[in-house]
Amino acid sequence: MGLNPYLFDIANIRNQCSWVHQKEPEKATEKAKELVKMSVARVRELTPLFMKEIPVNRDVVIMGGGITGLRCGIDLLMRGFKVRIIEKNDAAGGLVHDLSSIYPSFRPGKEVIDELVEEFTKRNGEIITSAELVDVTGYVGNFEVKLNVKGSEREFLVGAIVLATGSQLYNPGERFGYGRFPNVITNMELEKRIRANDIKDVQSVVFVQCVGSRGDDGNPGCSRYCCQAAIKEAIHLREQGIDVTILNRGVRVYSKGAERMYRKARELGVLFLPYEGEPEITGTGRAEQITVPSADLDAEISIPVDLIILSVGMVPAEDSLRLSELFKVPRGPDKFFLERHSKFGPVETTVEGVFLCGCCQFPQDIGDSISQASAVASKVAALLSRDKITLAPITSAVDEVYCRGCGRCAEVCEFHAIEIIEKEKGIYVAQVNEALCKGCGTCVAACPTGAIDLKHFMSEQIKAQLEALFG
Repeated sequence: MGLNPYLFDIANIRNQCSWVHQKEPEKATEKAKELVKMSVARVRELTPLFMKEIPVNRDVVIMGGGITGLRCGIDLLMRGFKVRIIEKNDAAGGLVHDLSSIYPSFRPGKEVIDELVEEFTKRNGEIITSAELVDVTGYVGNFEVKLNVKGSEREFLVGAIVLATGSQLYNPGERFGYGRFPNVITNMELEKRIRANDIKDVQSVVFVQCVGSRGDDGNPGCSRYCCQAAIKEAIHLREQGIDVTILNRGVRVYSKGAERMYRKARELGVLFLPYEGEPEITGTGRAEQITVPSADLDAEISIPVDLIILSVGMVPAEDSLRLSELFKVPRGPDKFFLERHSKFGPVETTVEGVFLCGCCQFPQDIGDSISQASAVASKVAALLSRDKITLAPITSAVDEVYCRGCGRCAEVCEFHAIEIIEKEKGIYVAQVNEALCKGCGTCVAACPTGAIDLKHFMSEQIKAQLEALFG
C-alpha cells in the first residue's frame, strides 16, 4: 500500500497468547493488551529504512577440482556463468581419479573424471592447477580472490565462491602394524594395486573397518563410504578366488544399489565378522595372522592372512583451518565446515555468497557429493541471476562521537563485518561493512560506550517497549 515496511510491527497475539494460554483466556487477553501497548510504543520510535542494491559480478570460482567441483562447475557453465576451478594439485580429479572403480556402476574413476574434465573445458571453463589461495576479500557479488600459481600472482573478481575442497583420508600411523608390516595397507592403496593389477600370491584378505571413524582417533562420526568401498573391493577379490573377511562394527550401506552389492558379496562367500576393540596382528617380517575377540562365541578368532586392508575414514583436509580463517566460514566440533542451517540454509554458509558442497562439509559418498554439487549450482545461479543484489537495511550503525576504537565489536563479530580504521591521525573508530553485516546485534551488546546501535532495533525502541510494559 506504499507504507515503508520498516514502519510496521506485529503484536503476535496468535502464537504468544492464543496458542500458549488456551486454558487461561482472561490472562491471555490481558497479555494481548500489553503486547499491543508495547508494539504501539515501539512503532512511535521507528524510522523508515530502505533496501540497498549493490552490483553483481556474475563470475564464479570453485575451490577444489574433484568430482564435486567439476560437476558443480559444469552445471553453472550450462547456465551461462563463467567458472574457474582452483586446484592445489597439478591435476584435477581428487581421490576419485585413483579409484579402480566406482560403485554401483563399477566404472573406473579415471574414466569418469576424464569425461567431466573434457565436458568442463569444452564449455569454456578454466581449471587453474598448482594454485595456492593467498587471500579473499570483499562480500557477496564482489569477492576479490588472489592466487599464487607456480610463483606468479593472479587476481580476479567473482560474485560467488564454492568450497569443494573435499577431505583427506585418516593416517593410521603405526596402528594395526601399518608401516611395520608391508602387507598391511589402506583401502586407497588397495585401489591403486587393483588398478595396476598388482594383487599376486594372495589367498586370504582381511578388511578392518572403522579405522579413524566413529570416535576411533579420527572422525567422531561415520565416514559413510568405507563399508560400501570395502564390499566393492571384496567382490573384486572374491571373483579372483581370494578368501575375504570383513571385520566390522556394524555394516552400513547408504547409497542406491549398495544393499544389492552387500547381498552379492554374501552370496560370493565374503565373511562379515563383528569386532570390538583393536584386533591383534602378529607375524615375523609380515603380518601372518589377525586375532579378534568374538562376543557371540565368547572366544578369540584367529584368521591367517596374506593381506590386511585398513578401511580408513575421512577427516578434514589439512588446510581446512586456514581456509576457514580466509573465508570466515566456521567449522563444527568435527572440524568440517558448517552450513548455515540444515533446513533453512542447506549448502549455504554464514558468509553470504560462499557455498559448500562435497566432503569438506561432512563425509559422504560420490552420489551424495554430486547431488550437493548440483544443489549448490542452483543456489549460485539464483543468487547471480540478477544484475544487482538487494541488501536488507537492518545493520549495525556506529556513532563515531562515542566510539573510542577499542575493537571489542570487531572481536565479537562472527561475520567480520566490522573493522577499526584510523579516521584521523591517532583517532580510531569502528566501521561497519553493511554488505557483510547480518544484523545480529552482538556488537551492540559488547560495546562498552554504547556507540553502536542496530537499525530497526534501536535502544530507544526497545526502551519504549519496556516503559510501556512496566509503566
